[in-house]
Amino acid sequence: MKINLGSDLIECLSWSLYENPIVLFREAIQNSIDAFSELQENWPKLQINLNLDQSKREISIKDNGPGLGDQDFNKILGTLGASRKKQRNLAGCRGIGRLSGLGICDEIIISSKIKGSEFENQCFIDAKGIKNKLKENNQDSDLAEFLSEFIKFSKNKCADNSQSYFTVNYKNIIRLSGDYLLNPQTVEKYVCDIAPIPISGTSPIIKNIENLYKKFMLPYGIAISINENNNIIKKFDEKMFGSENKNLQFESYEISSESSQVLGVAWFIHHDYLGALSSSPFRGLRFRHKNILIGCEDTFSNLFKEQRFNRWTVGEVHSLDPSIRPSVKRDDFEPNASFNALAYKLKPHLFKVVQLARKSSVKRVEEKSLARILEQKPLLKKIQKRLQAKLPKSISKKQAIEIAEDIFMASKGKLSPDLICGAFLTNKISI
Repeated sequence: MKINLGSDLIECLSWSLYENPIVLFREAIQNSIDAFSELQENWPKLQINLNLDQSKREISIKDNGPGLGDQDFNKILGTLGASRKKQRNLAGCRGIGRLSGLGICDEIIISSKIKGSEFENQCFIDAKGIKNKLKENNQDSDLAEFLSEFIKFSKNKCADNSQSYFTVNYKNIIRLSGDYLLNPQTVEKYVCDIAPIPISGTSPIIKNIENLYKKFMLPYGIAISINENNNIIKKFDEKMFGSENKNLQFESYEISSESSQVLGVAWFIHHDYLGALSSSPFRGLRFRHKNILIGCEDTFSNLFKEQRFNRWTVGEVHSLDPSIRPSVKRDDFEPNASFNALAYKLKPHLFKVVQLARKSSVKRVEEKSLARILEQKPLLKKIQKRLQAKLPKSISKKQAIEIAEDIFMASKGKLSPDLICGAFLTNKISI
C-alpha cells in the first residue's frame, strides 16, 4: 500500500510551525553560517546583509558565502524535509527553514552563484499560489506533486563571474502589527539576541567570551548589516548590572556526562547580585546551538528552583554533543538522555548563582537595617533625653525608654518621637 503525504502538510511545515514569522531571519542566518562552516577560522569574513524595503514591501537576505553549484542547488532546493547537515553537526538539520516565510509573502526567490561561474541559479516559490490552492476544500494530492506546480527553477547568465553569493528574497510582505518585519530597529534587536555577532565594550570579560568561542570552534563575529548600514554589534554594557556592581568575575567550565562525554560548555558572569538585571542581549540563562539562540532569555528559567533568579543571571550554555538537537521550532531542545544529562549537570552551577544571590540579599537587608538605625539614632536620643527628664520617679525609666525605642523602630519612623513620648507622659503608665 502506498502512503501519500497530503498537500495540507505544507501549512504544518511553514507558517503554522513557527510562532513568529520573524524567525525567517534566524533560519537564513544559520543557513549562511552552515554554508561558511568549512572556513571556521575566518568567521568574521562572512558578511550577511538584510535589506528591508518598506516601499516595495520586500525582504532580501544575501551572504557572500561559497554559494551552490548547479547540481547542489537543484538537489537541495528541490528537496523538502531532508538535510545532509545532520551528519555534519551543523546549525540546521531538517531542510524546512526556507519555508518559514511562506505565510507572510506572495513569492520567494532564492538565487545563488559560485565563484568563477558565469551563471546564476534561481528557484521561484509561488507562495501566494500555494496558499490560495490550499484554501480549496478538495485538496488530496500528494505533497511532492502539489509543490511541483508552484516551485520552478531557472538559470541566468551573469556579467560578473568573480563573486559568490546566496540570496533569499521575500516579495510583497504582508503588513503585521507594527509592520515589525520591515522595521530595522525590531529586526536589529532580534538579531542581537539570536546571532553570533561581534561584542563591543571595554570590559576584559569580552575577550574571555571570545576565547571560549574560539576554543570550541563556535561561530562568532559574524558581520550582519541592515540596509547596508554599519554591522550590528552586541553591546556589553556593565551598566546592566547596576551602578553599584563592582565585582564582575568570569567563570567557564565544560559539562560532561558520567562517561566523560563532553555535553556542552557554559560560562557565567558573577556580579554583586543586587537584583534583577536591566534588559540586555546578555540577561538570563541562554542556551545556544552553534552559537545561535534557542528559545529566548526565559526559556530555561525552569532550571532554577525559583525562576525569578533567571533574570539575575548572565550566562550561556552551548550544546556540543551532536545528539543534543534543537526542537523543530527551535524554541527548546529535543528531550533525550544527553540533553537531560546536560541540564542535570548544570544545576549545581545554578545553585551557586542562587546562593550568591541569597547571600547578597541577606547582606543588603542587614545593611539597610543598620543604615536605618544610624539614620534614626538622633531621634532615639531625643526620646531617651525627654523621657529621662520628664518621667516621674515612680516609673522605671530604663524599661519605659526601651519600650518607646521599640515602638519607634517598629513604626519605621512613622510615629514621631513627640507622639511616642507624649503617650508615656500624658497617661498614667506603671512599669
